[in-house]
Amino acid sequence: MRKRSGETMHTAKIAIVFFTAAFCLFSSPAFGAAESKKTAEAKPKAEKDDKAVKEISPEAKFETAETAFKRRDYVKSRQIFKELYLKGKDPVFLEKTLWGVIRSEYRLRHYFETKTGIKTLFSNFPRTRYIDDAYLLLGYMSIDLREYKEAAEYFKRIQGELGPKALLGEAELAILDDNVLRAETLLAGIGKNLYDRDPRALYIRAMILSRKGLHADAVKTFAKVLDDTLKEENLRVKQAEVLFKADKDREAAKRLEAIIAKPIFFSESVEAKKILFFIYEKEGKNEEASNLARELMSVDAPDDFKMRLISFFERTGNIDNAVKGLIYLKTKAKRYSEVERILKGAMGSKDNRTVEYLQKYASYLSPGSPFFIEAAKYLIDNGKKKEGGSLLNLAKKGSAKETAMLMQAEIYIGEDRDKEAAKMLEQLVENRDYSAQASLLLASIFVKKGEITRAVEYLTRSFRETKDSKTAIMLGDLYWKKDDPMSALKHYLFASKRGDGVASVKAGDCLYLIGKEKKAVTFYEKALKGGLKDASTKQWAEYQYGKLTNNSDYLRRAAKGGGEIGEAASMLLKE
Repeated sequence: MRKRSGETMHTAKIAIVFFTAAFCLFSSPAFGAAESKKTAEAKPKAEKDDKAVKEISPEAKFETAETAFKRRDYVKSRQIFKELYLKGKDPVFLEKTLWGVIRSEYRLRHYFETKTGIKTLFSNFPRTRYIDDAYLLLGYMSIDLREYKEAAEYFKRIQGELGPKALLGEAELAILDDNVLRAETLLAGIGKNLYDRDPRALYIRAMILSRKGLHADAVKTFAKVLDDTLKEENLRVKQAEVLFKADKDREAAKRLEAIIAKPIFFSESVEAKKILFFIYEKEGKNEEASNLARELMSVDAPDDFKMRLISFFERTGNIDNAVKGLIYLKTKAKRYSEVERILKGAMGSKDNRTVEYLQKYASYLSPGSPFFIEAAKYLIDNGKKKEGGSLLNLAKKGSAKETAMLMQAEIYIGEDRDKEAAKMLEQLVENRDYSAQASLLLASIFVKKGEITRAVEYLTRSFRETKDSKTAIMLGDLYWKKDDPMSALKHYLFASKRGDGVASVKAGDCLYLIGKEKKAVTFYEKALKGGLKDASTKQWAEYQYGKLTNNSDYLRRAAKGGGEIGEAASMLLKE
């Protein structure tokens, strides 16, 4: 037996807090004025008929309401109970008629009205005899609303005769939490009568059996609950779930389709669609499953369930719906990481709609995500420079800001927006991690302007940090333009030592022009032996080597290449 702690103080507080709400509900036009008006209009007629017909007593009307309630005609029972409450004077009678209104509203699934009625009950009748009944209703309403913590608190307040019912409620919470052992332990304390006959006890027993893999027994146990009671207790979907887990897919589907066609209330329809989705998915009915999945994306459901829908869309190749579904995830971090995962997957696949996906959904990424850089590069490489640039602007808000600036500057240079590019690059030149790349791009801007000295300055800065062969060759070319062959040779030799064939050819050219022909030959030979990918560079090296060594084989090779060099080689062969 549980002790009720602080009941008097609790009810007193409720009385103070909810008195105004109660007055508004039960004194409002919706609750009383309409009835008063009808009474006033009917008064002359009532006075006239009073002589012939004796007025029905409130007690008789109460019995009529109770009969309607037992017949499950809750609209009628609510109406009569409400009329009796508004006209009643005796506190005991008022209390039980108010409880009749509350019970009827609950059975009609009018949860707001039920809660308001309970607040009024606690306010007007602080020591109400229905306190445990009210907590029981509040507990089950909280379960329906997925407010499981609140439900547990309500059940724990219940004592006396309804104690076993409270244990039953706690057992249901345990099942919802997948705690089968706790559910079994709680069921053991409810008594044989409830255990064998109560529909919710039978439901919990069936769910326990189902979770244990005893599906046939689970189906048999649930079958003991009559169809009308299943509907009354909102257990129709639960029974279909047990059937589905017992591989009775068609039977479960028929029941679920019937529920969806004529649900008692919206949430029942939603729960039915969830299970029906799994059945359609299992049966390979992708179109039907897709239709349900699109509907279910926007309903209130755990992220784990939403991810099942998203995985289904991915598996069936519907990336659009998969990414759209991610916006409904409650956890932002999960949403961002999943958008990135799906878009990365699309980039790594051969899906010809990848560019479209990136354009549409990259903005769903976490603000400042480094992945914006990858996505932007993909778009730029596929001819979508403007769209790629937009993503780079988003990347600049995060940790990849400098990388984004560097890429954007490169785009601007390609678009002849050199002033804007230079402004960004000048900021990056002072950043140790980006100085080399920024200096390289600034050098290219000055080359375009014809400011070779400034270009050399920035290239030298970049080369000093990277010791890169390509940068060395670029520096050599600039020194060559400045008529400084020795400085040019120095940088060509650096790259040649690192195996760059083009640098070897250019070093040979420098040596040839300063009169060191024998040395030049060694570099042409080195380049030819190492292999040259560029055909024109290779033809030039063959011509120079053949000419300086009088090697007709190399001259013939150069002649085959055609063009001016080919003609020059042919002329030497004729001599």
